Formats: sequence, structure tokens, C-alpha cells
Amino acid sequence: MKSLPAGWLAEEAANYLRTAVAQVARLEGDFLEIGSLFGRSSVTLGEPIKKLKGKLWCIDTWDMGVCTELAKRLPADASYKPTWKEDGTTPLDTFKANIAAAKLKVVVRPLIGTAADYLPGWDKPLRFIFVDGNHAYEAVREDAQWRKFLVKGGIIAFHDYTNYTIPSVKRAIDDEMNGDENFEFVAMAQSIKAFRRK
Repeated sequence: MKSLPAGWLAEEAANYLRTAVAQVARLEGDFLEIGSLFGRSSVTLGEPIKKLKGKLWCIDTWDMGVCTELAKRLPADASYKPTWKEDGTTPLDTFKANIAAAKLKVVVRPLIGTAADYLPGWDKPLRFIFVDGNHAYEAVREDAQWRKFLVKGGIIAFHDYTNYTIPSVKRAIDDEMNGDENFEFVAMAQSIKAFRRK
């Protein structure tokens, strides 16, 4: 297994993402990630998706200010730091470089913007969605709307459900998913909570 780009996805959570890809392997549809940052979870998902000859759409703004602040919190031994303005590269360049290093360019398709930008015109069935974008309450609820594109048996997984420093995420997921009779709870792995379309 290749080493992952620096980031905050714990190994237990990464293992669950690999397991989830295997669980939907026989279904039709693409894969979607909302919030990709530097590509740690994208590489985690991309490796098993590549074996399925699948496609992973990665939506992120790769906003310079947001990425710079987040990069400052990475471990000291991370291979990249917030020097984009100085060296002429961008956070999206860092993401693409990490995807290329993992030999996943054929699998990963970056979409620049917010999930809300792409939602109205989306027309592709999905078998798996990983949500780790904007953690504000309304943004999480809006990202959850992507579940309408999941095929029967498809899974939507939310990161940071048990991150008690960001209570808006848990509240938004509970408010959005608990009353949806089309979905059932399927897994809790580290900070990920996942649901399957019945």
C-alpha cells in the first residue's frame, strides 16, 4: 500500500473507506468526494477504485486562504507547507501532484468549486459519497443532498461526526439523515458515520 499524503484522516477511517469501496464494488455508478484538500482521502479511495476501473470525482475550492491555514497545522515532516504564493504553485497543484505520485490521474477528476455549484446540473449515478467539506451546519446539510444520486445499496459517509470540537457536523448529519426512511445506518468508524440507500 502506498504512503498517503499528509492530512488528518486516521488509519481506522482510511480502512473503512477501503472497505466501503469493496462493499459497493458490484454496483453501478461513480464515486464522489466532497472536500479533498491535499488528497489524503482521495488517494485512500482512489487506489481500490482504480482496481474497479472506476472514477472518483473530487470537489473542492482549493481556496488559497483556507488551504494555507490548514497546511500550517500539518505535521512538521509534511512534504509541503503553505509557500504557494512564494513558489508560484497553488493548493490545487499540490493536490494534483499527490494524485500523480499515487498514479491515480486516470481515476481522479478534480472539480473546482463547492458541492453546491455542481449539484443542480449533476446527472451521474453514484455508488459512494464521502463528505468532508465545509463543516458549517447548513453546508453539511447541503452536501447531504447529494445522496439523491446514490443507487440502491450505495453508501454516503460523513467525516468528523464524532469530532466534538465541531458539533455542527454531528447536528447537521443527525437532522438530515435520522428522518430519511430511504437510508439505514451501516457503519461507525473512528469519526466516520455512514448510511446505505435501502
